[in-house]
Order: sequence, then C-alpha cells, then structure tokens
Amino acid sequence: MSRSRLIDVPVQYSEDEALGVSMYADVLTRFIISCETPITIGIQGDWGIGKTSMLNMVREMLNNACSRKIKYHVIYFNTWQYSQFNREQYLGLSILKGIMAEIQELESLKNIKENEKLKTAIKSFSRFITKLGNQVIKEHSGLDLQAAVEDEEGSFTDDDIVIKIRQMKDEFSKLVKALVVDNRDRLIIMVDDLDRIKPVKALEFLEAIKNFLDVESCIFVMAVDYSVIQSGMIEKLGRSAQELQGKSYFDKIIQVPFVMPSISYEIDKYVMSLLGWNYSPEKDTYEQIEGEERDQYFLKTRARTITKSEAEFFTNITQLTVGNNPRSIKRAVNYANLLRMVVQSQWVNSREKGTRREWSMADARILYPLSCMQLAWPELFVHFSKEPNLNGLSLMQDFDYLEKLKGMKTLLKRVHNPEETMSNITGFIDEYIALIDSNGDGTISQEEFAPIFKMMVDANLTSARYIGLEEDWKKLQEMILENMKDKSDIDMIKKVFALFRSNKSKWHHGNKFSLLSAGKKFYNITWSRKQIGSFASTQGDPVQFYLKGDFCTYNELVDDDTRPFISDVGSLGHYGIGSIRADILKIAQKPNGIEIMNSLFDAMLRQM
Repeated sequence: MSRSRLIDVPVQYSEDEALGVSMYADVLTRFIISCETPITIGIQGDWGIGKTSMLNMVREMLNNACSRKIKYHVIYFNTWQYSQFNREQYLGLSILKGIMAEIQELESLKNIKENEKLKTAIKSFSRFITKLGNQVIKEHSGLDLQAAVEDEEGSFTDDDIVIKIRQMKDEFSKLVKALVVDNRDRLIIMVDDLDRIKPVKALEFLEAIKNFLDVESCIFVMAVDYSVIQSGMIEKLGRSAQELQGKSYFDKIIQVPFVMPSISYEIDKYVMSLLGWNYSPEKDTYEQIEGEERDQYFLKTRARTITKSEAEFFTNITQLTVGNNPRSIKRAVNYANLLRMVVQSQWVNSREKGTRREWSMADARILYPLSCMQLAWPELFVHFSKEPNLNGLSLMQDFDYLEKLKGMKTLLKRVHNPEETMSNITGFIDEYIALIDSNGDGTISQEEFAPIFKMMVDANLTSARYIGLEEDWKKLQEMILENMKDKSDIDMIKKVFALFRSNKSKWHHGNKFSLLSAGKKFYNITWSRKQIGSFASTQGDPVQFYLKGDFCTYNELVDDDTRPFISDVGSLGHYGIGSIRADILKIAQKPNGIEIMNSLFDAMLRQM
C-alpha cells in the first residue's frame, strides 16, 4: 500500500486509484477528444467524492493521447489557491492572469513558442488583461464590467459592456487559434475546487468563463458542486429567482454534466486497501500488503489473508456510517488507526498481569465500528458512551427509541435523508450485534457484550467504569464468603448463582440483568436499567435475595411450587432493597430450583 493512500490527497495517476473508476476517466477523456467545441463540462459531486482525482486521471490520459500531429494543451487551475489572502474580491481577474501564466508554461508549446502568431497573441491578450485589471482594481469591482467601464461621473452604457466582452473574447480567440495548429488540437482548461470558495464567487467565475473565454477549440472541465452554485444564485439573485431559474441557469453554463459515479465505486476494495489489504482476483481473497507495516495499519494482524465474506463486514460498516465518500472513508480509517494506537499503548503500559497482548482481527472488528459510529453520528455516540451496555445497544434498533434520544433531532436535521439515516443506524446496530453474537442464538449476553465495553475503555471512548457482569459475580461471591463461617462452602454459592446464570434460567437469557455494587453489605439487581431487588450479605445471614413489589401480588402470580419460598419482609428492617424475600438457599437445594426462579422471574416482569 502506498503511503499516500491514507493521506487526504487526490489520486495523481489512474494506476493508483482503488475505486474502480478509471474506466469513467477514459470515457470522459475520449469525449473531450471527440466533442464539438466550445463546451463546458461539469464534473459534479459532493465535497470529497473524488472530483480532483478524476481531473488528474483525465489530464494524465490526455497527455498520453497527444501525438506528433495532435496536441491537447491541458491547463490545471485551482480556484481555491487564488481566493486566499483577501484576493477573492479580484478572483476573476486573478484567475484570468493565472490562466495566461499557465498557457505560457505549457510543456506542449515548446516546439511552437517561436511562432510569431502565437507570440503576438500572448502579448496582446496579456496587455488586455493588464488594462482590464487596472480598471478593476481602481473601481474595486472584481470582474464586474459595469464597474470596470464606469466613467468619472458614475454612468455607463450597455454598449460599453458589450464592447468589453467582445474584445475579451476576440483576444482570447486569437490566442487559442495560435495554439491549435491542427484543427483537432484542443485547449483544455481544468478548473478545480470551485466548491471551496464562496458560492457567489464561484457563480461569478462561471459567468466570467461563459462571457469571456467561450471560444472555439476551447474546452473547460470544471469540478463543481451543483449545490454550491445554487447557493451563489440565492445570494446574488434571491431565493425566488433561484427556484425559478436555478436549474436552467446552471444548464446554460455547464453544457455537459458528468456526475461522479459514486454508486459504482468498488468500496470493498477501496476500504480494504486503506486498511492494509489488497484484493487478489486469482485467489478471490484479500492479501496483507507487505513492506509498510509501520505505516499501514489498522489491520496489522498475524493473518495473511482475509476472505471476501470477512472483508464484507468492514465494507458494510463503512457504507452504513460514513458512506461512499472517499475523503470520509480515509478520515474514518485514519481515526480508527489512531484509536488502535491508543488501545495498544494502554495494553503496553498496563500493570495488570495478562493485559498486555497483541492486536488481533477480533480487536480490529470491535474497534472499527466504534470509530465509524463516532464520526458519522456523534450525537448518538455520546449517548451510547455515557453508559455502554448491551440493552442500550439493542434498543438502538428501534426507531421509536432513537427518535426520543437527546441530540437525534440535531443529527437528523444535518443529513439529507433522515429516514435513510435511521435505517442505516439500525442496520449498523444489527451488524454489530451479529458480530458479537458468538454462539449465533440471536441473543446477546453480558459476556458477549464485554469486549465492546472493554475496547471503549481502552480507547478512552467512555468514562464509564468497566467491571462487567463476570467480575460482578466474583465480587458478590467475595462479599458472601467474607460473611460465611465455613469459607470452604463455595459449592453452595455456585448453586445459588446457577439459578441466575444457567442457560435454562430466564434471568440469564433476558440479556438485561445486571448487578450494581451498593456498598459493603449488598448489591442492587437491575432489569432493563430498573431496580428490581438486591442481594445482601451479613455475618448472621450471608446469602439474602430480595425483590421489590407487593407481596400479595407476587403470591398470586407465582405457581404453587414457588409460593412456600417467598415471604413478606416489608415491615422488617434489613440490608438491601425489596419487601419480598425469596429463600434462595432452599431454592438452590431443590431439583426444580430453576423452574421456581423462572416463576419468580415471570412475576417480576408482570410487576414491572
């Protein structure tokens, strides 16, 4: 993988592009060679979609298509560079001068620069631009010819403006004719980054091109965002005029629109190449890129190949979050790489035994979605990061739940298609849950969710303290053991815990059960983030289990086998939360203990 792939720079040569669009560059090049002139082609697309890369590939192909007889004189022009340092007021003039300078430096003119006709045309056009520039600067008018021809009394005539425009076109036409020795020769002027200057200035520049430089044998290829030009029209003419005339006005300036083929991007190959893997058609797998291990590297693992199905996960996550925009994808991969470095630094510096380990494919698959989620939907990620848990992750598959979250209104206002975004969010959560569903049973346990929480902690993506349900049970066991007279009676504790943790227990499969330490004497028990009871432990009574609710209601809801094991302690003082006590030690000794606990579980749900 070349070092430049993760740098936010455009592709320079077609052999370096990984999106599979060189075919489109070739087609566009052949159209430029064969079309009638004058013509203006607009390469359209959003910011970061790859317009500059397309210009670069077309320029390369045009240069390669030149022959001894036919010349394609190509000028590349970046408008954003000419809008810096308070030069935007005179942007049109600066660009005209820049075009003139670029023409004089054309490599393709080396053999004809001594041509007197060309030398005269260059000198004449340069003189005209200088004269016009003096007027522009004097009147502080940009390329507004009305101001440029304004006399001392502040009046002007339409005839003066028409004459100036005609003079400009005549001079430029002479220059182009001097360049095109063969009638198949072309002057191709590529204009880039129009979407990075003020919309009204971008519009004025397009108008200037149409008015002054629209001459035979000349082709303009513009990288332009349609929405930017429409914004310029609103600023200059008002919203009503833009709504009525905007489309036709744009079509008049841009005769041939070429929309960037983002729908055809080979996102899978592009994403994986950024992550450090190139596709091998012969093997139909992705091979780890050799030789740049220090630079690559989001997926630097021991694995040497990745199947297409394995790579599909990264592609799906990318498209659901940051989409198909190459610049956004590079940003996501770079951010994921940064987070990976944070995680590995945490592992190296950790003093806990056994926490230092190598980066694995499993780690890569856990972290990458988190980085994409944070970049694509920061408001949603803030909500999730405050209290990461499997219940919150699962609930984000529900449209109704999402719409009620704080910050979602802001998020949905920012996107083009709110319904599609909501669908992408639920699709993303579904992909992520499927990833951690290790046994494929369609439900997620606390143990399966734990790697996500641990990764968020290690990457500093959450300030929540990680204990995890496994550690919670261990802590609860330690608390009970401290109050037991016979410290060796660990089997009894295991039987009690099995009532909750067995695969046959509804308390385990609900995926919403959690323990929360409440001090030295008891642990709160929550279900779907709601407190439902507690475990308590004292020296006189080391294992106590309580449920919140009304005893009479519980007594009616549970079955006959369960009723003897519950009692009303609402009037008695005790550690822990709950007015119904279940004799958990006796239940654990019963052969049908899990069925008794499942009856209590059903009653608990109905109480909630």
